[in-house]
Amino acid sequence: MNQKDQLSLIDGEFSLEEAKGILMHLYSKKIQFHERRNFSSIEQTGKTDEKSLKRIEELKGSMIQLEAILKSPDSMDCMLKINSVIQIERVPQPTISH
Repeated sequence: MNQKDQLSLIDGEFSLEEAKGILMHLYSKKIQFHERRNFSSIEQTGKTDEKSLKRIEELKGSMIQLEAILKSPDSMDCMLKINSVIQIERVPQPTISH
């Protein structure tokens, strides 16, 4: 049950604007996912989803870092090579005791 799979999500060279568009879109979508998850939790249980709220803050921090990287002089006059791999690992579901 501990099998891991890997899939390539991004693998290529991009202009500064292309790289910014691709990466910001991915981060935005992931933030939206967690916002919806938190909203669902509030609607269903009346409680916020603390894991999602924490993850939103982490992702927003990463977006700030990304902006800084893309605005750095080193990134201005070159192509940017981006590689992103998705790793999938199967883990057992926690058992619920009654």
